[in-house]
Amino acid sequence: MKASAADYSLSASDFDGTQRLFRLALSQNAVSDVSRALFAVWAEENGQDDLKWYQPQQMSDGSYLCDIRVSNHGQTGNYIVHAYVERTDGAKILLGQTTFQVTSVPKVSAQVSVSNYNASSGSFQVWVQGIQSFAGVKQVQIPVWCAGDQSDIRWYVANRMSDGSYMAEVNTANHGHHAGRYQIHAYVLENNGGLSFVGAASQDVSSNISKGKLTVSDPDRREVSYQVTLSEAQVPGMTGVQFAVWADQGGQDDLKWYKASRYSDGSYACTVPISNHRQKGSYNVHAYAVLSDGSSQILRGGSFRVDKTPSASVKVTKVDEGTGAFDIVISNISAPAGVEKIQVPVWHAGDQSDIRWYTARSQGNGTYAVSANIGNHNYNTGNYNIHVYITMNNGIMDCACGTAANISISRKSKVQAARISDSQYQISLSAPWVSGSGAKVLFPTWSDANGQDDLIWYEGVRSDNGVWYVNVDGTRHGTPGTYTTHVYIQSNGQSSLAGGVSYKLNFAVQTRVARDASAVINSATNGSMDSGTKLRTCFNWVVNNISYQTLPIPLQPAEPGYTQEEWYAIYGLEQRRGNCYCYAASFAALARQLGYNATMISGSVPLYSGGWGPHAWVEIYMNGATYVCDPESQYENPGYGFYMTTYATAPYAYRK
Repeated sequence: MKASAADYSLSASDFDGTQRLFRLALSQNAVSDVSRALFAVWAEENGQDDLKWYQPQQMSDGSYLCDIRVSNHGQTGNYIVHAYVERTDGAKILLGQTTFQVTSVPKVSAQVSVSNYNASSGSFQVWVQGIQSFAGVKQVQIPVWCAGDQSDIRWYVANRMSDGSYMAEVNTANHGHHAGRYQIHAYVLENNGGLSFVGAASQDVSSNISKGKLTVSDPDRREVSYQVTLSEAQVPGMTGVQFAVWADQGGQDDLKWYKASRYSDGSYACTVPISNHRQKGSYNVHAYAVLSDGSSQILRGGSFRVDKTPSASVKVTKVDEGTGAFDIVISNISAPAGVEKIQVPVWHAGDQSDIRWYTARSQGNGTYAVSANIGNHNYNTGNYNIHVYITMNNGIMDCACGTAANISISRKSKVQAARISDSQYQISLSAPWVSGSGAKVLFPTWSDANGQDDLIWYEGVRSDNGVWYVNVDGTRHGTPGTYTTHVYIQSNGQSSLAGGVSYKLNFAVQTRVARDASAVINSATNGSMDSGTKLRTCFNWVVNNISYQTLPIPLQPAEPGYTQEEWYAIYGLEQRRGNCYCYAASFAALARQLGYNATMISGSVPLYSGGWGPHAWVEIYMNGATYVCDPESQYENPGYGFYMTTYATAPYAYRK
């Protein structure tokens, strides 16, 4: 369908008189329900090979306007324009056609030149002058590159000068400081949107980088620290220098970066402490220029060596065959970097499973010494290997010497009995070689009366000096008279009789407190538990089975013949309630019944309201130390530790 000429108006006009931009105008009343208008435009030459469709903008009066850039078609001669409208139902209707002529398109022109090349700074200026543009200049763009693949290309926007020319400052820092021929193109962006190439130039750039001279020195010749210096370095945009340092050994696992200080002569230097690397052998140094854009550029590489090793002599003295102790003395020490510490690994086992590292101490006379003991090595006897490692002040540790020594120990043991009270004896066995995981000393004990019907196997406790002991309380057996204790050593899966002893216990038949304590022990523990486990179990029993009750302080015995402590224990163990004195007396009775040296203490502790208040707890004496057990405080404060603590580490202070 085609409308009549009276129903529409179509025109094409040269918008800016340059034949670069033509404005198409359409008005029509032939077709209603129009959704949009379309213009088909092409140059008559070569058919429709440049055909393009344009959608005009609808104006407020219903007309349509559209600007056509000739550069979209690129041809001169007669141009044909067809005007269409498209209805809302999709039907497209040709309204009519018009033409316009493009006789010639004036080209944009200019002169491109380079000036003010500065080799030291790596900069030059690009000038674009004498620009001829009928549409006017909006912007001048200058792409510059040196790399053949244009990977370093940078587009500069030139600044307009007062005389109408344009200039751009180019710096090789923007192009990786590449040396060689820089290619320069210039493009003019006109006010009508056209972008035209107007010329090219080039600039040869010589290398303006001096990588400098890298030196490494050891000022005091002790290999403690090295001086690294970079001199005579010149790099455009360089703001500082960093040194990367690492040892060959271990790859770059010790890599450190050092920031150099700049000196008045233009050199850069830093100190490299070898203690930061702690390696021996060859070291690598790379010098990097830090540039103003934050990047870095490697300049030089170098190396140095750290080779000096320590030496010494070692001997074993003062071997004590009774305890297995021996001294190790290190002398004739030579350590070029000075001595930081001396360590002595000692072992007997072929797989070094019993190795122990000792730290030797200076004796003030140029020698170092340390005491060792075969007790630290599972009491193995025979040939011991001893090495000496010296860590110097540069952090390098090296083996300085070594030796071997035959260490033996007398395995004689002696069972002894010492009276504690009428009802208690301490039975001991001196056997320092019995040590390590799984080693035990058992003390089966019974009274002569009625055979072995009261037999109890006590598990010994080992003191620091290698003496195993147990406290035998006759009240646990119930019969006074002659007692026999045998001693068995269990070690490495074997059991052997070490000896035995007899003694007399003269005491009254088991007291009420002892009976109450024995009843709790028998119900709360079992034969598979060792003595330490039984003690902790009895502590937990008191905490969990005695409930707090306010009582008079002191609590007077309700029955004659009992001390206050005994009555506190009877009240707590039988009534299962009471105050802190009942808690403490009950646990002290249980601990003593298990053979521990336990004492109830009456004193005071801090109050939440301020000041101090009366309180009772238990002291247990073991291995030469005093331990605090406070079951009532554990009951009140379950989140804290009041079992086998010390006065120094207890959750709060105690006053006796």
